[in-house]
Amino acid sequence: CDKIRFQPEEMEMITIDDKEYDIEDMTDQQKLLIGQIQNCKAKGDALKLDLDMIQVALNAYITALKEDLAE
Repeated sequence: CDKIRFQPEEMEMITIDDKEYDIEDMTDQQKLLIGQIQNCKAKGDALKLDLDMIQVALNAYITALKEDLAE
């Protein structure tokens, strides 16, 4: 995944393994695959955000339990 880079401003070019490709020259299948890659990256980013929020909540619950037990 780290070897694929999109130029988000115009989405005319994509870089894969340090080689640039013009999206306009790609087939519909290749464009569909690019869309799927973008969707997977977006979902992965959303899941990472969810995991970060869960970790914060978990830490807060643990802290609250420890404080309650210490009373």
